Amino acid sequence: MFFPGHADQVNSVAFSPDGKILATGGDEAAVRLWSMKAGRPLAIFAGRGDDAGRSVAFSPDGKTMAAASDERTVRVWDVG
Repeated sequence: MFFPGHADQVNSVAFSPDGKILATGGDEAAVRLWSMKAGRPLAIFAGRGDDAGRSVAFSPDGKTMAAASDERTVRVWDVG
């Protein structure tokens, strides 16, 4: 799948527990959510500075998403 909108490489991907949403994290300091059914972007969660989405993961209930960065930080967002 091609991920339009990522300005740089994609480092991490994670499916929501129900498989309906894909999260992608890249070097441009943003995590993007994609609808697997519609094949389109749903949301963009921006980090700060060089805070890149090196690793992304959903909580077991799919309501929360976390993204780790090279800066040794983890950002958590409510997505559900």
